[in-house]
Amino acid sequence: MISHQGGRTRDCGAYCITCRVRAVKFHGASCFMCREEERERKYMGKIVSIFLAVALLVIGFISAHGTWVRMK
Repeated sequence: MISHQGGRTRDCGAYCITCRVRAVKFHGASCFMCREEERERKYMGKIVSIFLAVALLVIGFISAHGTWVRMK
C-alpha cells in the first residue's frame, strides 16, 4: 500500500517478519531468503541428529560386543 502524506509518498506495505528489509505480500510472512535460511537450518539439524544417533548406536554396539567377549 502506498500512502501520500504531506507531499511525501511512502510505501507502507508488508515487510518480512524476520529481517524487516524485504517487502512481502502479506503481513507476518517471511521473504524468500529468510525461508531458505530456515529450511537450511532445519536440514542441518536433521543431519546432525542422524549422525548423533548413529554415533550412539556404534558406541552401544562396541560396548555390548566388548562385554560379550569379556564374558566368553
